[in-house]
Amino acid sequence: MTSSPPSPESRPQSPFSSYSTRAHRYALGVLDRSIPVGRWIRLAAQRYLNDLDRSAAGWKYTYDQTKANATCALFELFPHEKGELMGQAVRLGDWQCFLFCNVFGWINRETGFRRFSEAFILVPKGNGKSPMAAWVTLKLAFFDGVKGAEVYNAATTLGQALEVFRVAHAIVTMTPVLQTRFGIQASVRSLYQPSTRSRVLPIMGKKKDGKAPSGVTNDEYHEAPDDLLYDSLKNAMDKRPESLMFNISTAGDTIEGPCYCMQESVQDILLNVEDPTTGFEKDRMFGMIYDVDADVDWTTRLACVMANPNFGVSMDEEKTLESQAEAVRNSAKQNDFRCKRQNFWAQQTAAWMNMQSWALCKKDPEVLKEEDFLDLPCYLGSDLASTLDLSATIKLFVRPRADGRPIYTAFARAYLPERRALDPARQYLQGWLHNGFLIATEGGAIDYKRIEDDTVLDVETFQVRMLCFDARYAGQYAQQVSARTGVIQTVIAPSAEQLSPAMKELEAAVEEGRFEHDGHPVLTWCMANIQARSNQATGNYHMPSKDRPEKKIDVAVALLIAMAQARFCLQGDSGFIDPEVFSV
Repeated sequence: MTSSPPSPESRPQSPFSSYSTRAHRYALGVLDRSIPVGRWIRLAAQRYLNDLDRSAAGWKYTYDQTKANATCALFELFPHEKGELMGQAVRLGDWQCFLFCNVFGWINRETGFRRFSEAFILVPKGNGKSPMAAWVTLKLAFFDGVKGAEVYNAATTLGQALEVFRVAHAIVTMTPVLQTRFGIQASVRSLYQPSTRSRVLPIMGKKKDGKAPSGVTNDEYHEAPDDLLYDSLKNAMDKRPESLMFNISTAGDTIEGPCYCMQESVQDILLNVEDPTTGFEKDRMFGMIYDVDADVDWTTRLACVMANPNFGVSMDEEKTLESQAEAVRNSAKQNDFRCKRQNFWAQQTAAWMNMQSWALCKKDPEVLKEEDFLDLPCYLGSDLASTLDLSATIKLFVRPRADGRPIYTAFARAYLPERRALDPARQYLQGWLHNGFLIATEGGAIDYKRIEDDTVLDVETFQVRMLCFDARYAGQYAQQVSARTGVIQTVIAPSAEQLSPAMKELEAAVEEGRFEHDGHPVLTWCMANIQARSNQATGNYHMPSKDRPEKKIDVAVALLIAMAQARFCLQGDSGFIDPEVFSV
């Protein structure tokens, strides 16, 4: 962490120095908490300050405030294209100065090319996403010094792609100097500059070959069902040394799509700022994620201020707070409000588990390793499905905290038949498969023998106290594992009586920081899919459930099965580990 970062004011001043000054001031205000934002923006601010230190020490990237300021000055020459301010010049907020000064100000010290080849901005509805993407579009196409520039406004549907293009088109038609001095021609579906042969086009759909984009804006990326279009355009951008992929979106209603995966990657980059031992650093990806900290009540005004940098500017304060109050009164409106106004993914807001707290329990896989748990008690949880569906096993390790409360560590393994895992309609499965988070068993049906062999190896490697399972599909598997290893097997019935205590214990452990996992995305997906109603009289949970068949919960249920037995064996009703039982 930096203590006294060099500021842009200490560098030679350009005619537009105020933008870099405002960006720097924003970073400092974020870190001293005078500007209320969430954790990820604080880490983005710290990353910027750390990078200034590295640059001063001769790092390969340096901050060019002249380029940064010139970009912001350009954007302030553009007019608002609708609303009460239509026709008036744009005036950037400090957070926008921070965003654009970073994206366009950092350069490679040797080549002079832009440092960032990609940006990911997650900001709630109403904060001016489409206009910002339109400004970036015009900058990349006509003011980047690139001849023959190709810039695409990309989206899942043509209508969404036209949202950004329409704004860029309006700016050109409303600004005569762009047409007369710069010769930009505006037609129905393109913007074109004959002198440089540069153009802007909206683009939609799936994979697009034969392109060589110098810039792409991806608006409302959460709507993309897969990353085919993104990947084809991103790979084609390698032909341009200073190309930029500008992704901007709100949160959406499913975490299995490519947008949420990108958010997780950006969070890993930012977590490296907080803890450099994670080793996950990606110098050429810039990210800003506006949301609400887990310990902040979503029903408060502070939550709205945190998540919305344009609160009180493009977002009307009174109307936003009225919508918030309505969402508090009407539970049917809560998911939509929290998703679109506070950037909680709707799948998370509907989840039984507090997914923000769950995310805080994630430890870096390079630090949290199974081999470090060889001497700790382990409970194996299994939830095997029918021959065509997702199956899972969980290793749940338990150790005592200083106060005697248990700390749980979970490692997941997920299986799916190869034919289903490779289904083109489920692109997210291929990502998990490629990265080793999903095991595809050969053929069209699940290979129970493969799961059995993996479980036998677990029993032979770790201090497995019990093999816990739901007997519906796992009876024969458990008998075979027990026969080969001698491990004790126990049935955990899929009932509220068995699983409600486990759900309560897991919930408490997550909130109290007594649970840790390695970020296994299939486990996280299943956990976010679990919904549960509680009995108002007893406070106990009903069975974990899901709202749609395709939203699987099997890996999370395997964890609850293991948790049910671990809790019974090690703590009983006391909530504290019995040292004698622990040592057996």
